[in-house]
Amino acid sequence: MELLIDLKTKKIKIAIGSSSRNTSLILARIGLSDYFDAVTDGNDTTRSKPDPEVFLLAAKRLGFPPLACLIVEGTSAGVEAALAAGMLVLGVGSASNHPCATHAVSSLQAVTVEMLLEIR
Repeated sequence: MELLIDLKTKKIKIAIGSSSRNTSLILARIGLSDYFDAVTDGNDTTRSKPDPEVFLLAAKRLGFPPLACLIVEGTSAGVEAALAAGMLVLGVGSASNHPCATHAVSSLQAVTVEMLLEIR
């Protein structure tokens, strides 16, 4: 939660790209809807990860080209989708072991906005 607050404070655009069809409902129920500038989920796409469709649509909704995006991803399929979209990817948790992840961390607890901004 602290990371989301820091990102919003620094006016960094944030999107969520999920294969779930309940993403907006879940974000609303846990009080996180206002932290995301764009939400793309299974209601907006026809193909699931590792297809890059969900990430490409999220980038488009933010108004950024894929090369300007960093995906924070916790699954191997998500890492593959981000790479297929031409985006950088920070593998988290089990996805940190993916051999093609651009960067990796074991947990989001150690991630700061400054760290994210340094990833290129």
